[in-house]
Amino acid sequence: MRKRKHQDHCGNWMDTYGDMVTLLLCFFVLLYAISAIDQTKWANLVRSLNPNSVTQLEAATQNPPEDSQSIVQKVPEDFQTLYENLKAEVEEKNLNTEIEVKAGKGFTFIAFKDKIFFDGYSYVIKKSGEEVLEDFCNILAPYAGDIKQIEILGHTARVDGQQYSVANDRFLASNRATAVLVYIQEKHFIDPSKLTSVGYGDNWPVADNDTTEGRSANRRVEVLITKTGAQYKNLGELYKEIQYGTDTDEGQE
Repeated sequence: MRKRKHQDHCGNWMDTYGDMVTLLLCFFVLLYAISAIDQTKWANLVRSLNPNSVTQLEAATQNPPEDSQSIVQKVPEDFQTLYENLKAEVEEKNLNTEIEVKAGKGFTFIAFKDKIFFDGYSYVIKKSGEEVLEDFCNILAPYAGDIKQIEILGHTARVDGQQYSVANDRFLASNRATAVLVYIQEKHFIDPSKLTSVGYGDNWPVADNDTTEGRSANRRVEVLITKTGAQYKNLGELYKEIQYGTDTDEGQE
């Protein structure tokens, strides 16, 4: 009789131990399952624990708060999609005649006609220009970690007359490029050290300065977005790769 009682006691102890091990296993499986949690998994978990909180959770995840001084970052699919997203934005806003978006090996290139951003002889960004830049910053923000450099290039048209001087031309090109850079930097989505600007003046025409249409094309701001690890290209090499403009062989008159 004593021996049988001892065996019954051992059996009860083993059952308890087995239950505990099973519970621990379930606990660790749960931890593993939520280690890579996404919005759907999290909502399902909350729903199972507290159904009343699901509505608030889903509202918060679908409409996250946005700091007015920064851009909300999303996970990008691939750097190549940056070009596709920018191109789609231009087409959606019917800006194909005002904005060109091109892509090359390791870079995306955007050319803005000056009338989008600036009035004549001014480097103050217009309201319409701010709206365009806002949309483009929202598209660029998710790729900040993959971007090696964003370079803003200011260009002017060559004109004759008393208003023209080399100094005025250079300052206007540089100031316009800088104004765009400052707007982007103040969105706080990318390291400022990755932002540069340069004014080329009228020295890189892409059309004939003797026509109104040509001068309009030459007055432009370009944005060169280079992917981390991409090989450096000077402006002439870049233009040739994307076949941009008509006077790119020499670069200067």
